[in-house]
Amino acid sequence: MHAAAGASAAASRMLESSCMRRVGAIVLALLLSPLALSCVQGARAPLTTPGGSASSGSEAALRAQVARFADAVNRKDLRALQEIPASVFSLNTDVALRFYTHTTMSDNPNPSGKLSDFFADFFAENENIELSLTVDTVTINGNEAEVIVQFALSALYLLEVPPITYQAESTDLMVFSIVEEQWRLVSWQEQPPEVPDETVLLGQVDAIAGALNDEDLDALVAAFSPLLMVDSDFALRFMTPATQSEPPTPSTDPAVFFAEFLNGNRNVNASLGVNTYFIIGDEATVEVTFTLYALYVGELPAASYQVGPAVDIMQFELWEGQWLLKSWVEKPAPPEPTPDEAALVTQVDALADAVNDENAGGFQALLSPLFAFNEEVQLRFRTQSTLADPPAPPEDTGAFLAEVFGENENLALSLVVDEESICINGSVATLRARCSLSATYMKRVPPEDYEAAAVVDIMVFEYASGVWKLVAWRPVS
Repeated sequence: MHAAAGASAAASRMLESSCMRRVGAIVLALLLSPLALSCVQGARAPLTTPGGSASSGSEAALRAQVARFADAVNRKDLRALQEIPASVFSLNTDVALRFYTHTTMSDNPNPSGKLSDFFADFFAENENIELSLTVDTVTINGNEAEVIVQFALSALYLLEVPPITYQAESTDLMVFSIVEEQWRLVSWQEQPPEVPDETVLLGQVDAIAGALNDEDLDALVAAFSPLLMVDSDFALRFMTPATQSEPPTPSTDPAVFFAEFLNGNRNVNASLGVNTYFIIGDEATVEVTFTLYALYVGELPAASYQVGPAVDIMQFELWEGQWLLKSWVEKPAPPEPTPDEAALVTQVDALADAVNDENAGGFQALLSPLFAFNEEVQLRFRTQSTLADPPAPPEDTGAFLAEVFGENENLALSLVVDEESICINGSVATLRARCSLSATYMKRVPPEDYEAAAVVDIMVFEYASGVWKLVAWRPVS
């Protein structure tokens, strides 16, 4: 019995050992598998995009969403299609017009911007739909992403008799945003054209000057927009047979005009120095300083001449990827400031202040070259010439002011403008002012204080070089 028990125990140990070896082999196999091996070596964190999970915010998820959109359209799966756009999405009209429906094919197309409504019509009215959205580039910036896709569509439109097959192709920009951890379509439009930077624009300005200097008409015309017309004032700066005729008859066609210029001139030296520029979309404006030297050979003897320096305005438009010149004119002179009543009243006050400060130069700076003192106004001031018998104040304004300031002190001239009387007619203005004067006449012994009776005067001004100048000053009666 002991032997049997020993044999049984040995068999049990052998079975246990065999089971342990099998379990060890299974564990070893698991450890050597790729998944377990990566766990043993240290699992790498999944690639994520800021703002989204590894699965929903990645580029792969974004590409999958674009593919899901095309697939939903091809399967006419409106429910799946509705899950892709964000709530703010509205279908772009230009994109909608690629799909034939009764709303896009009407005389006044008015497709719905709501995705579900529009594609419900599209699915009902089209068969054999094949939409392809091939991703070119993906740009992810946080929770936003821009996807450039190649759009291709073919379908059979059923509402025509017979039904018609049509196609559309475009390069589009689709903008997505992460909403509730999923990429959602925010906008979809045709890709805007790439606008060349300012170096291309400024290079075109240099190319125009270079074409003039090289007397290369073909290169010059290549820089012109079909919209360019030669302004007559601009043309007269150049010597050509047409501009030198009487009357001048320059062509408005830039190719014709510059052909005449280059045929009739030699030793052309043109300069276009850029002062300022700005670009708005596909339009650009450049302010340049234009200088031209040339030898005109259209007449004998040949004559050298110069244009400028002149400040010109050149306007460009983007035409098939190039900046083309559509306008070139001399910059207009700034308009004269609009004269106003407040400036007029200020000028009257300045006249009184100049007298009271005994500032002859300041007073004369406020006068028009046409101004001459009225004798009745002069006689309000006491001087040897105004007190003579008969009075003989000098006609020269400077000489009279020298007498007044040399023989008087404590001058107090007041000119109170009746603002309701101000009348401005273009560059001429009239007004009424109440004039009063007091002073001390120093040529008497003792010096004598005096006052001139207050009277109402008429003052006439002219507006020149942005300033009101006094032309006339006399009593009303």
